[in-house]
Amino acid sequence: CKEQSKEYEGKIVEKSAEIEELKEQLSRQEADRAALIARLRDAQISLQLKSDQVTQLQTLMIAELAQLRATQLTESDVELDRHVAEWLPDQHQK
Repeated sequence: CKEQSKEYEGKIVEKSAEIEELKEQLSRQEADRAALIARLRDAQISLQLKSDQVTQLQTLMIAELAQLRATQLTESDVELDRHVAEWLPDQHQK
């Protein structure tokens, strides 16, 4: 009877050690999971910020292009560099 009791105690101690080891593994895995979730969240925030910036840049470019298109420039509005103007025939100079 004592032998069986000691054998059971040994098994209980062994199982308790296994349970503690499993608890530690689970704790480490939970910490890894939390770190991965945080990294994913940070990446999503970064992606959203970049997307917002691209949208703002596109909006500004469209507005600038519309303003440029509204401005009607003629040939007389263009001022040539004096070196270029020297090489043009007389009828095209200002």
